[in-house]
Amino acid sequence: MKDKKIIGVIPARYASSRFPGKPLADIHGKPMIWWVYQQAKKAKRLSGVCVATDNEKIVDICTQYDINAIMTRNDHLTAANRLQEISEYIEADFYLQLNGDEPLINPEVIDMVIPNGIIRETEFGTNIITKIQHPQEVMDASNIKVVFDTAFNALYMSRTPIPYPF
Repeated sequence: MKDKKIIGVIPARYASSRFPGKPLADIHGKPMIWWVYQQAKKAKRLSGVCVATDNEKIVDICTQYDINAIMTRNDHLTAANRLQEISEYIEADFYLQLNGDEPLINPEVIDMVIPNGIIRETEFGTNIITKIQHPQEVMDASNIKVVFDTAFNALYMSRTPIPYPF
């Protein structure tokens, strides 16, 4: 996808059920969204990065830190829906959804997940995954567990251990 416009979109929802206001959580004096944005900007294959949010507090913080933010509707059920709305405002060849709660995301990994060829008229999805290293990570609901087939297509995802012990 050389010479194509690739936009990184960071969906940032304030009203999280598990951690309301998470994008604004302070990490060493800066909001989490700032850290994610800074890491995403380092990715060499992204033409630009924007935050997609439905909350004025997040827009205000983004403006304060000179982060490109776009206000989206508040009726989206998923982050992917928010990304789709951004595609109505920003024209690009490819849109990459970046989790807003990954302040340590490696920019090289961002570049690695961008496909080498344009995928037309279809939805493409990928997630950055890693093996669970410590037993306590299995019980942590913030770590999504995934079952794959032999071609690494996701078959099942869960916030609880797989298989669940009950």
